[in-house]
Amino acid sequence: MSGAGQSEGGRYAAVRAWLRPRQVSRWLGLFLVAFFLVPIVCLILADAVGGSAAPTISLIAFLVLIPGIVVGAALPLVWIGLMIFLSFRDHRAQAAVGDDRPAPAPTAIPRELAADIAELERVRAEVSAAARKRLVILLPLVAVVLLGIQFGTDDKLAWPPFILIFAIAMFGVWQLVTYGPNRHYAELFKTVTLPRLLARHGALSLARDHVPELGELVANGVLPGFTEVETDDHVHGPYRGRQLFITELRLRHENFKKKGVLFRGLVVEIAFERPLQQTIAVVMQGARAGGLPPVRLEDPLFEAVYSAFGSDQIAARALLTPMTMERMLRMSDGTGFQPPKLYAGGRRLVFVLDGANGGDEFESFEPPHLVGTDASRQVAALAGELDRIFALVDAIIDAVEVAPGIFSAGSGAGASLETPLRGSSESDS
Repeated sequence: MSGAGQSEGGRYAAVRAWLRPRQVSRWLGLFLVAFFLVPIVCLILADAVGGSAAPTISLIAFLVLIPGIVVGAALPLVWIGLMIFLSFRDHRAQAAVGDDRPAPAPTAIPRELAADIAELERVRAEVSAAARKRLVILLPLVAVVLLGIQFGTDDKLAWPPFILIFAIAMFGVWQLVTYGPNRHYAELFKTVTLPRLLARHGALSLARDHVPELGELVANGVLPGFTEVETDDHVHGPYRGRQLFITELRLRHENFKKKGVLFRGLVVEIAFERPLQQTIAVVMQGARAGGLPPVRLEDPLFEAVYSAFGSDQIAARALLTPMTMERMLRMSDGTGFQPPKLYAGGRRLVFVLDGANGGDEFESFEPPHLVGTDASRQVAALAGELDRIFALVDAIIDAVEVAPGIFSAGSGAGASLETPLRGSSESDS
C-alpha cells in the first residue's frame, strides 16, 4: 500500500458513500452555473458586437439556456439519477479491479463461546417459536374482529381509514407478542455473550448510564451542539495500560418547533495520566474546530473527507500517521458507521463513530431482532465490529507512543488506571 490516498478497487466503500452526495452536488452546481452563465455572456457579447452576428449569438445563448432550465426544473430527479450512476460505477470498479488486500477472513468465534452460542441459539429458537405460535392465533383473531366490526355494523368506515387502522392493529399485535421474548433474548445476549466478546480484548466491563465530558468535543466540531443527551451501554476498563471508555449515546436538539436526533453512535475515549501538550481535532470536511489552525496533510483522499486542526502542525502529523489515517478511512466499511472523527486534548484522546448510516434506531451493542437471524451470525457481526473499533484504538495508541512532543514536558505516554475521565461516575470507574 502506498498510502491512504489510494481509493481504487474495493477500498473505502463507506468513505466513497459519504463523499458521493457532495460530489453530485458539486457537479450539478457547476453544470447550472455554466448553463446560466454562458447565455448571459453570449447576450452581452451580442450586444457589444452588434451587426449580423448578434442574432446568431443570441440563438446560441437561447439553445444553451434550455438544458439549464430543464435540469433546474428536474433537479431532484437528476440528483437521484447521478447518485445511482455513481453507485453503479463504484460497484463496477470494485468488481473489475478488486481490492489489493487479501480477502478478510471471517471473524473467528472463540471456542470458549461455543457453549454460550449454543445456549443463545436454543433460547432464540425457543422464544421465536413461541412468538410465532401466538402470532398465528392472535393475528387472525384480531383480523376477524376488525372485519366483523366493519361489515357487521351500519356505520362503516371508508376503506382508506379502515385499511390504515387494520395495518396499525396488525403491527401492534406483532410488537406486543414479540417485545417480551425479544427483550429476554437481548438481555441474555448482553449479559452473557457480550462480556465474553469484550474479554477477548482485555479486562473490560459493561455498564450503563455513563455520560462522558462532551463540551470540548462540541466546541471543536467533533460533536454537534445539543440540548439533551441519552446514554445506553458503556464499556470501560484497562486496555494496553490505559483506561478505555466506549459509550453508546444519542444527542438531541429541541427548539420551539421540533426535537431532532443529531447524533447516535459511539464515543471512544483513551485516558492518559498526564496532559497532552497539543490539541488536535479531525472533523468532517467543511466543519470548523474552534479556534485551532488547520493542519495540512499530504493525503488527497483523507483531506477530501476530513479537515484536520491542531495547535501544533508537527504533533498533529505525528499523531495522524499513514496507518492511523488508513484505519480511519477504512474502519466504517461494511458497518452502519460514518467515517470516525477524532479529538486529542487534555488527558484524553477521543474518536467518535456516528451511526447515522444505520438509521434512527441504530444501536451498537444490541442483537438484531430474534426472528430471522441465527445466534452465531449475530455474535460474529458484533465480534467484527469490536475488532474494527479496537484496531483503530491500537493504531492511535501506537501513534501516540512514538509521537514526539505530544505530551507536556516531563510527561510520558503512561496512563493512570485509577484516574477516571471527567464526566464518569464512581460506579463506572
